[in-house]
Amino acid sequence: FISRCGCVCVVMLKCVLLSAEVDGQWVHVPSDKHKEENEECRREGENVWLCKRDKDCPGARKVLQSGGKLVSCFWKNSTTHIICCPPVKPVRNRDTVSEKKCAEFQKRLCQHQVYGFSKQYTSQVNQKSTSKYNASTLPLSSIGGKLSKAKEFPSMALIGYDEEQSISWQCGGSLISERFVLSAAHCSLTAYGLARWVRLGDLDISTDKDDARPQQFEIIERIVHSGYKAPAFYNDIVLFRLDRAAVFDEYVRPACLHTGMADLTGVGIATGWGRNESNGPTSSSLVKVDLKFLSSEECQRVVGTVERYLPAGLDTQTMLCAGEPGKDTCQGDSGGPLMLTDRGNSCLNRQVGVTSFGPKNCGMAPAPGAYVRV
Repeated sequence: FISRCGCVCVVMLKCVLLSAEVDGQWVHVPSDKHKEENEECRREGENVWLCKRDKDCPGARKVLQSGGKLVSCFWKNSTTHIICCPPVKPVRNRDTVSEKKCAEFQKRLCQHQVYGFSKQYTSQVNQKSTSKYNASTLPLSSIGGKLSKAKEFPSMALIGYDEEQSISWQCGGSLISERFVLSAAHCSLTAYGLARWVRLGDLDISTDKDDARPQQFEIIERIVHSGYKAPAFYNDIVLFRLDRAAVFDEYVRPACLHTGMADLTGVGIATGWGRNESNGPTSSSLVKVDLKFLSSEECQRVVGTVERYLPAGLDTQTMLCAGEPGKDTCQGDSGGPLMLTDRGNSCLNRQVGVTSFGPKNCGMAPAPGAYVRV
């Protein structure tokens, strides 16, 4: 055997213990995780650390003076070291944009209206299917869920594949502005091909007699998170740009994005058009299920590590868990939203996560479903 440092340090690449000179001081940086420059490398509450050149990191000196150690992101070349740089002072970072947009939509769309969610919410799953079954022939429970009402989740989106004459709706998503839908990165390219279509404002996709007002769009751009590397589940999030602006009404409205990093308690609501059981048919009507939030520690413990998919275990900075035996999302729900049960005096749903992955036997295994933090 030979130490990885034996050769790697010579070319200043992957090494378990690297050394870097910052402001005239040497510090060990134990890391072999390579990230892109300016990419997030650490998060402490509302404070975000970014991969930056050591000489461009004013916060590095403070870390060293306090006896701390700096972590390496990677070496850009033989003389340029990219380190995980702490913020100079606490910042609210990019969440501010989400809050501003939420306030803008709230003022624009929710005047003279009061909305609230019951604490007893559950969600079910709806998807275009060739099965002879539909929502009316299935039990009301879809992995512990029940049918959604008209206009109840106006941010909910269907993601479609194939040609316009034969669209197959295989994933979910959520509208977050006039031109953008949020979904899971693994939904951008599937066995059905590229994601090509978005449908908003629908309820039961097997009929046009339901209380719905669908709007259909073509996807003209897929913005996949730069850190998503299939088949791993990390950074499983994407933005789909629509070919035109959605028209907001009672049936179609954007969701607000949750901006906190603290562990959530109580229950959330997931929605979708997926299977009602692991090997069962899909529902043609949108369904909802209430899911219990798990703490970060419990989430990491029950999920563990999964070769190829979660080799480093679950990242609680970018993922969260929700569910319990008998209540879960399932195949076909990917990309759909996980929301807070209480939206207060707002007509807008508040989204905390994007449905990403879960146990093969939906709602049966001890492991819950996992969601990407928004």
